[in-house]
Amino acid sequence: MDTVRSDDIGSVVSSLLVVSDRLITYSHRQQFNTDIRQTMIFIIESLLSRPEINEEVGILAKSAEDSNSVIFLSYLLGQYRRDHGEAGDNQITEQERLLNSDELERLKSVFIENIAEAAQSGDLLRLNQIKFPLQQWSEWADSDDAQQWVSDIAQSDSGLLLLIDRIILDSSVSSDSEQLYTDPRWVSKYLELSEVKDRIEAIDRGKLSDERRRSVEIFNRGVELLEEGKDPSSPGVWLSPYRGE
Repeated sequence: MDTVRSDDIGSVVSSLLVVSDRLITYSHRQQFNTDIRQTMIFIIESLLSRPEINEEVGILAKSAEDSNSVIFLSYLLGQYRRDHGEAGDNQITEQERLLNSDELERLKSVFIENIAEAAQSGDLLRLNQIKFPLQQWSEWADSDDAQQWVSDIAQSDSGLLLLIDRIILDSSVSSDSEQLYTDPRWVSKYLELSEVKDRIEAIDRGKLSDERRRSVEIFNRGVELLEEGKDPSSPGVWLSPYRGE
């Protein structure tokens, strides 16, 4: 990291955010995505922790703004919120935190701007695993833009199926395989679950692509698990053939 000039750190961090978003977008492998996040976070924090820029305020927020990052920025915010005790029980001391409270709030604002722009341009639907970014957008924005975006997309059957596909996650179940899973309750944060179930049931699956048919089957399995009193958000309850390729 010492080979990066201080004046270039902002642009390097911005480039790392762009690369991370693209790698995660094109990968359906949760373990691969986790490895990307851990590696990139280590590199970014190593750059931003260099003594000569410790007093420079807002470099991460400015880099996030320049990169238009959504997915990776969502993960970063999840970690830094935990650092501040806003989520989970992993709060660290003020001296150990990379960001102070004002910088964290600014980073949240940048994220809201980035995801709103991605939604408007259509880029948001090109991203995989948007469940967590959608949740953050809904919780932090001073508007119902997230709710409205989901409602607009779901007006058509093709849009509804695409949304369902984008909230399917995967989890490592062994060293060489992964389990695809979803929790229908994630949809019910934005849409009436009973209406979604009825619409999906009415769709002619014979006209769907293999990918969309798989998404419908996974979603329906999630509904079945709910009806059985199980928690579909836990990969361990899934006993199904829907494995990642």
